Amino acid sequence: MKALSIVLRQLAYKTGNYSLLLDGLSSLTPQMRSQLQNLSLEQLETLSLEALKFSTLDQLQTYLDSL
Repeated sequence: MKALSIVLRQLAYKTGNYSLLLDGLSSLTPQMRSQLQNLSLEQLETLSLEALKFSTLDQLQTYLDSL
């Protein structure tokens, strides 16, 4: 999904976790992968804006857990 790819790029740059660029979802925990893959397009759009505030993947996990 292209939207998810864009979010992963944002997260890579914001968190400094550049393995997201190379490995994509496989660099995340199974729980995060599942949560991200199950997001609707609307949820991914919202996440793309929220991701601008993140500096760690823990913040991503907290966000995903709140959905």
